[in-house]
Amino acid sequence: MITEVALAPSVFWGSCALIMEDQWQPSTCEKCRRNEQRIAALEAKLARLQAALKQAERVGKRQVAPLRKGPPAADPDRPGRKPGNDYNKHARRAAATDEDLDETIDARSPTCCPNCRSRGVRESHVDEQFQIELPQKLIQRRFDVYVGCCGEFGERL
Repeated sequence: MITEVALAPSVFWGSCALIMEDQWQPSTCEKCRRNEQRIAALEAKLARLQAALKQAERVGKRQVAPLRKGPPAADPDRPGRKPGNDYNKHARRAAATDEDLDETIDARSPTCCPNCRSRGVRESHVDEQFQIELPQKLIQRRFDVYVGCCGEFGERL
């Protein structure tokens, strides 16, 4: 008994492939042979991609650090920032000179200690703090902050 079959359920290639008594015989048609070769190539590609997908899924689920990234590099780089001039300049804004200042404000230390209310406050030095405001005109100020300590307990004020 001879029956016509399609090679794929969604594609009908014609009546070239025949089944004789439940045995498949390759077709003699050139178009069908090319299609069979293409199907074989696509099935091989599908198997490779499925294997790669399984591998990627396994790697994504693995959380253990030594096994996560594959084999270690033969000559790994040292961790952290490398020495040299490969990075941007690490700069701070330079302190304003006296000619640049528009205003100087003295911030005196308190006359008594806020903790113990002692009047024995002595000033030890003056710290400078700079402020730049960006209104219509640039204003630069220097604050001379007088730093002292409590005469009885020595706490910094």
